[in-house]
Amino acid sequence: MAYLDLSEARLSPAFAPTATQTTFSGREWMVIALARGDTASSLEEPSRFRRTIEAFFKIRRANRLADPRLEALRRMAVLLRTGRGDTSAEERAGFFSAGFSRSQLAALTGFVAKAIRP
Repeated sequence: MAYLDLSEARLSPAFAPTATQTTFSGREWMVIALARGDTASSLEEPSRFRRTIEAFFKIRRANRLADPRLEALRRMAVLLRTGRGDTSAEERAGFFSAGFSRSQLAALTGFVAKAIRP
């Protein structure tokens, strides 16, 4: 049985936080890195038709995270990355109620903007 230690995330240089972005833990940076592969559709509950199509074509959806705090971080990272940077007040409220601060949102926004730049 394999064991993956996520307590100290080892990120590639593209994902490494800068000196001013040390406001997230290693696990949180790992969630941000993993959210790069998630689509905007992973944020919404699939319709019955969509579930049928996905089952038929064996399409795997990104799973929601069990930890509500990390799921709020993943949702915000996906929203910012997919060009929906104009996040709703409801999404920001969910992010803040999960325990994140405005400075962490600013750090995440800056990081995502740098990561998606060509």
